[in-house]
Amino acid sequence: MLSTILTYVALLLLLGFLRIIYVVIIRPFYWAYSQQRKYGDKVMAIYCPLLGFVNYVRKSEKLYNDSFELFQKIHRENPHVKAIASTMMSHELIFLDPELIKEMT
Repeated sequence: MLSTILTYVALLLLLGFLRIIYVVIIRPFYWAYSQQRKYGDKVMAIYCPLLGFVNYVRKSEKLYNDSFELFQKIHRENPHVKAIASTMMSHELIFLDPELIKEMT
């Protein structure tokens, strides 16, 4: 009886762990790159597990003393990129094109 209960508890823990892996790693990865496949070279996918684009904001802050300088640099080097598909525990698009920003607001 005890071994059956321990088996169920272990199974529930394993399923919970797999669910966390799916929600935190697999689903955001799939979403970011599906946006890139969907829109082609107009969208750049940036995938960082857990923190997402926050890593880029921190790095940009350290290097340039500007939170979004790296995003501006991406836009200058790749003028065809209109948005960045990034993740931070959810799905986010960062629009770089002013016309898209006006259209979405």
